[in-house]
Parts: sequence; C-alpha cells; structure tokens
Amino acid sequence: MIDPNEHRIRKQVLAPAFSPGQVQQSSPRIEATVEDMCSTLSKFAESSTPVNIFAALKAFSMDVVFDLIIGEDIGALRSPNFHHPNLDIMKEAIKGSWIPRAFPVLTRVTFALPNWIIKVFFNVPMIEVAMQTTPTSANDYYKTATTGIDQYLEDRAAASLQKSSLEHDVRAISSSSVKKSQRKVSTTIERLLDPASAKGYVPLCRDHLNEEILVLLGAGNDTTSNAMILGMYHICRRPEVQRRLEAELEATYPRSAQAITFASAKQLPYLTAVIKESLRISNPLPGRIPRVVPETGYSIHGHHLPPKVSLSGHLINDSTLTLREKTVVHTSAYLLNRHPAIWGASAEEFEPDRWQHESSSDLDKYMATFYRGSRQCLGMNLAWCELYLVFANLFRRFEISIHDTTEADMEWRDFSFLMFTGKELHVKLKRKI
Repeated sequence: MIDPNEHRIRKQVLAPAFSPGQVQQSSPRIEATVEDMCSTLSKFAESSTPVNIFAALKAFSMDVVFDLIIGEDIGALRSPNFHHPNLDIMKEAIKGSWIPRAFPVLTRVTFALPNWIIKVFFNVPMIEVAMQTTPTSANDYYKTATTGIDQYLEDRAAASLQKSSLEHDVRAISSSSVKKSQRKVSTTIERLLDPASAKGYVPLCRDHLNEEILVLLGAGNDTTSNAMILGMYHICRRPEVQRRLEAELEATYPRSAQAITFASAKQLPYLTAVIKESLRISNPLPGRIPRVVPETGYSIHGHHLPPKVSLSGHLINDSTLTLREKTVVHTSAYLLNRHPAIWGASAEEFEPDRWQHESSSDLDKYMATFYRGSRQCLGMNLAWCELYLVFANLFRRFEISIHDTTEADMEWRDFSFLMFTGKELHVKLKRKI
C-alpha cells in the first residue's frame, strides 16, 4: 500500500490486533503451540534421532499465525517430520518474490491477464508460483486460508456478531454455536470487518479481505522463523552463550517441565540479550526497502534531499507527481544492523553481551530489524513473544547440539525475503531432568 493516507488508516485498523496488550492476551494460545512442538520434539529426543529444527520452527510459526489471524488449526506441527505442503508453497513463492521488484510493469501486465493466457504465453515457473498465491487460483495454500476465513465468517454470523464494539464481539464469540466448531477469535478479522476500527475506514470487500489476510499470514511466518533458526544456530555454536542461557533458565525454572509463560520469560535479562542479538544478526528483510521523500524534502547527515529534481538540477514542486517521478531513498536493515560505527569491530559477530552493558539501552534505537516510523513492522510484538517462548522452552527442556550443519548451510540469498541456500538446520536433542 503506497498511498500514505490509505496506509495510515489501514495501520490504525490493524495495529491494535498486534499491540503489546493484545499479544499478551493471546500468549496462552502461543504457549499451547510451543507445548505441542516440545511434545513432538521429545519423541526425537527419546529415540536420539536428529531433528530438522529448521522445518519444526517453520511449522511452529505457521501454526501460530494461522491460529491467531484466522482462528484455524492447520496442524503443521503434526505433519510427518514437520513437512506441511503450505511450507513448500511459501518457499516457492519467496523464490519468485524478486520478480515484481525487478520487472514491475511486466508483473502488473501479467497479473491483469486471464490465467489461460499466462500459462500459454508467459510459461515462466516463478510467474506461475506467484500466481498461485493470489485469489485467482485455487491452490492448496489459498484454499486453506480462504476456507478458514469462510468458516470464521460463518461462525461469526451464526453467533449473531453484528455489534461494532470489539469487546462485545469477543464476548459474543464464546457462544455455544462457536464452541461447537472450536474456532477461536481473530482480532485481526474482527477489526478488518468493523467500520469503527478507524476514522475513514471502509471495510474490505471479500476479495480484498482474502488478500490482506494472505499477506499477513505470509509475512508473519517466514520472517520470525528465520530469526529463530539463525538465533538457534549461533547460540549452539557458542558454548559460553548456550551455557549462560541455560543457567539463567534453570535458575528461573527449576523443573524442566515447569510452565514457562511469556510474562515471566520476558523478564530474563540474558534471554532478552540473546533474542536482541538474534534479531540483529538475522535478516528477515535483508534487501533495500524504499521510502519516498515527502513534499517538504528531507535532511539526512547535513544533506537536503528534495522531493524531486529534474535532469537539469532544478527543484520540482508538484504534488501531482507519480511515485515513479518522486525521489526514493532505500534503506537496508542488514547494513544498519552491522554498521561498525554503531556496533563496533564485532558487528559481524554474535555477541549477546553487547546488550548487557550500562549503555546498552542506547543500542535499541539503532536496531533496524523491524524498521522504524509509520512503516514499522506490525507484527514485531508477536515476533518477540514467539522468540521468548521458543528459546526459553527449548533451551530449558533440552540439551541441544548442531547435527550435520555447517556455516555454509546458513548462507542465504536475498529474494526480498531471506532464502537459505544450504542444508536445513538439524540438531540433536536430549531431555533434561
């Protein structure tokens, strides 16, 4: 969404669904999903079988976002070896995510054509994959999501949810008709359907609602799971980091089976430092993110950037300029999170201790993983919750060691989203007492 006013309204609609308070309220559902994952991982530990923790964490994040966003249990963690077909579709879609950025005009023209023309004249595998993730094709991923939305709306209608107040909706959705389907409330869908969610907001038509939900499902899955994967790899490669993390967890939770809540886990200083460093060193969106210079211009490091300059060097002040005619500045979280002027000579190293110095609080303002300003990531509070619960539970319950995975396997390429190029991360687990 490019238009600033439209984006402002849509953010006002969606932001409360991912606020710290809402994430805290939803945390028991995430804790239950963590428990499901740990139960399955225990079976690998008992048989001393190496586990594909890469796939497990992908499946975990997918189960969480489907549960919270559409109230649907798709059972990715229950799939054999955590291999859910939706994860394959996501992977292929990410491989093609560079195409719209590289060929924007061709992409717009292509997606406007009927499917049969695309298949005949534009038989490019990545175009086909991209088409599969839109409402124009009945692929498994789309059907899983839209079927969940259909069922949610049917349950909502059956429960006579006609009130505009979200609080009344939440109470009403616990009625007997909804209990029969075991469907959970989706604050996201409720707000997207509520015209009172923001001033000037017009609820989305069904197709646009599907598209919005599909974007949220995709964005909330791959980014967080990649941070977990890279974080776990770096923790396990550094025995001192792993030892200190386990010691803090064991002191806080004396019994390995003790319930770990989000509220308690986020109070742990070293766990917090480990998560911050995992977020800094991981690259959910590693490439360039465009930002349009406002009509008033923008000053950065003593340089004034005008909204648009002609080829002759003259300033153009015209509010009717299209996006392609405006000045665009690109930022990169990857570069900002590794700038030696901020992070020092160890900018490329995984060092949680950097977050434990007296002046470490100053570093928070330089963390660019979720970006800043009006375009800051909506789901960052949810990501924090998942990271706290996953790291706390896994490193408290299991002795974890890397299995048959090298530094080269953790290399990645920028497809707008991060794409690993080597073998998927495997670990060996042993249950703690």
